[in-house]
Amino acid sequence: AQWEAAKQCLNLVVSDVNLGDPTDVAYTFGGYAPISVRIAEKALRTPHDEWMKLQKSLEAVPGDMFAMTQVAFPPKTDQVYKTVLVFYVGGMTPAETSGVRFAGVCYNGDLPHGGIPVKLLIGASKKSGGGRLLESLCGIPVNGVRAAGT
Repeated sequence: AQWEAAKQCLNLVVSDVNLGDPTDVAYTFGGYAPISVRIAEKALRTPHDEWMKLQKSLEAVPGDMFAMTQVAFPPKTDQVYKTVLVFYVGGMTPAETSGVRFAGVCYNGDLPHGGIPVKLLIGASKKSGGGRLLESLCGIPVNGVRAAGT
């Protein structure tokens, strides 16, 4: 039930992905948009009052989430972009990094005249991937080298 609610709320499965001229982050994953990437994308595109409604509908998704907006004092009038930090706690795959970057490119490409583009800063507490998954499950070292402390 949680998956169905999240899938519908965030449009996680897209059946008509245009591979020739992609406009949806699901393109990077063959028709599936990872929930973490879709949440980052929704945070970019959703006005604050609608974001609060979206957060309410995401309560079915396990885990903690928060959003914070910081305003510069005094606001810079010559700023040509706004900076958005997307940070993953617990690990981020290279594919998720690509998905978030693609969402930023799409966002900046869809701006109406006079809109402020975003500059994404993407961070994670750990880099994840297939090698680390194998190491954690089977004890197979990443690139033949065991991680420190193992």
